[in-house]
Amino acid sequence: MSKKLTLLIGLTCFLFLTGCNKLTQENYNKLQMGMERSKVESIFGKPSDCQNIMSATSCNWSQGDASLKIQFVDNKVVTYFANNIK
Repeated sequence: MSKKLTLLIGLTCFLFLTGCNKLTQENYNKLQMGMERSKVESIFGKPSDCQNIMSATSCNWSQGDASLKIQFVDNKVVTYFANNIK
């Protein structure tokens, strides 16, 4: 019985951790120029950090070795790029 419980707990943890990865190629493909920041955050969650630079806001998302940088003007996407998203 304890082997089954250990296996179940391990599987649950694995599914939880892999299910939380929002920095995926599938989600990256959803990005569009002009997309509202609220829509971006509904896809990727809250950013790791943001910085206001003149009239733009630059936000970063990171998870493991994957990262995403999006710049917003008037809360709309103007540029974006990613590293190590699979």
